[in-house]
Amino acid sequence: MHVTPWKQDVESCDRVGLLHAVPAGDSEKDVTGRQWEQRLELMRDAIIYLRNNPSVIFYECGNHRISYEHMNEMKAIRDMYDPYGGRAIGSREMLDIDNAEWGGEMLYINHSSKHPMWATEYMRNEGLRKYWDEVSYPYHKEGDGPLYRDAPAPDYNQNQDMMTIENIRRWFDYYEARPGTGRRVSSGGVKIIFSYSNTHYRGAENYRRSGVVDAMRIAKDGYGAHKVMWDGWVDIENYETYIIGHWNYSEDVVKDIYVVSAAPKVELYLNGRPLGTPVREYHFLHTFKDVKFSEGTLRAVSYDESGKELSSYELQTAGKPVAIRMTAMTSPVGLMADGHDLALVEFEVVDAQGRRCPLANDLISFKLEGPAEWRGGIGQGPDNYILSKDLPVEAGVNRAFVRSTDKAGKIKLTATAKGLKSASIEIESVPFDVVNGLAGTFQADYLPSFMDKGPTPKSPSYTVSRNAVEVVSVRAGTNQGMPTRATMITKIPHGRTRTDVVRMDTVHT
Repeated sequence: MHVTPWKQDVESCDRVGLLHAVPAGDSEKDVTGRQWEQRLELMRDAIIYLRNNPSVIFYECGNHRISYEHMNEMKAIRDMYDPYGGRAIGSREMLDIDNAEWGGEMLYINHSSKHPMWATEYMRNEGLRKYWDEVSYPYHKEGDGPLYRDAPAPDYNQNQDMMTIENIRRWFDYYEARPGTGRRVSSGGVKIIFSYSNTHYRGAENYRRSGVVDAMRIAKDGYGAHKVMWDGWVDIENYETYIIGHWNYSEDVVKDIYVVSAAPKVELYLNGRPLGTPVREYHFLHTFKDVKFSEGTLRAVSYDESGKELSSYELQTAGKPVAIRMTAMTSPVGLMADGHDLALVEFEVVDAQGRRCPLANDLISFKLEGPAEWRGGIGQGPDNYILSKDLPVEAGVNRAFVRSTDKAGKIKLTATAKGLKSASIEIESVPFDVVNGLAGTFQADYLPSFMDKGPTPKSPSYTVSRNAVEVVSVRAGTNQGMPTRATMITKIPHGRTRTDVVRMDTVHT
């Protein structure tokens, strides 16, 4: 929230290869006097604090534009304390500030031929993970929720079908204007936010649900869609496929099925039977209209222009809920008995074949034994079930935290629910090394790094699809130098010529 990030967060980004934009701190506007001096001091400290972390790519001077003079002051600090880091420094809304090294926007597309322009927030809609669509239990009508600032707030009370489609629509604006599409391009953007959080909310719940994962990092449909849309450096390089939603409807349901793929051709099969030709929109969205539910396997297959299969994805109809299944997740060295470490326990409702039941919302009761403390999880309901030992699954799954104590030993967690076979799981916490009151073991030393993506390519990661032709001159009634900034003639490689011209009879600065 516009403040310097935790060192732990930055180091996590270092390990998995996520880029980081580091703000110092601001009040979402340019300031003067002592307030500006404080921001300069804070930027200095943030740069010193994080200049050796490889995930840090951008320094951010504010969540709103700053003046040319203030930008120069910030650049001087960067040049003094991180002269060889290769990191750009800039701010939001800096398209007309020539000395900025990058600029950011929010919620809308902008292009730049001078310095990188990227969206610092391009999707803020909200929706609970448990709400699949309007025809699945618990039957959330799209957009249904309380007023926000005395006005209807459908964007902040979406179900997962519609929220995922909105993610695709929003990202397509930036993908369409990516590098290689002309002289003025968008350099991409970041979605706000990755997970649920207790930041500013606008929907029915008292926490923010904009994430592509929920508070416990369980993936929503938006996560699967982004994996498809972001699989490349600039252009799509790997053609993945994803079906939005589930396949456990009642027999009378007829609904549109949405498949996410960058491939030119997608086919959908129900128990091996093809379901016709989809409508393709926003490059990535393939909609199969009016599909009637029938129990079995729904499979989407993506093909290239020659008909070669690129990838596939399938959903299966789960049977009746019969049991609880639990899985424990700890660090690579196990749960440390340091009084702080956490084990994340996933619990699901499954059918007789072990398939997750996507419409299950059962209330699960937990019993914890051994040297550990119950920290629980989150669910929709009174007080969000915080610290409660009764916690519901949502769309068939949820997670909870168990915290270690300073004593090592066997920990047992048992889960029960009405009408379901119970489950138990054991976790052995391991002794924690303490030397003269100081930690002798650091978890970060044992956490793996993700290197599969490889280094940033030295050559362009895109194919030029549009060539820009500079305008020689424009005649205007006043401010003669301004109109050329809004005028561009482009030539499409296959021969057609497209002209994008904004007529300006009078230009005001």
